Amino acid sequence: MNLEEKEKEKVLRNEAKEKNEKRTKFEKKKFNWRVLDIRLKKKKRYWKEKEEIFEEARN
Repeated sequence: MNLEEKEKEKVLRNEAKEKNEKRTKFEKKKFNWRVLDIRLKKKKRYWKEKEEIFEEARN
């Protein structure tokens, strides 16, 4: 990364930190639950695909 890219990234990180500090406790909890839900969906999809692969291998 060159200096310009690093400076842009630094500015974006600072903006994100400021936005995060302004959010209420409720908004933070809501976001955390949404992230957790997305992760669970990904795991379910992963296990479903893995099961399908094993079924194909058995046949």
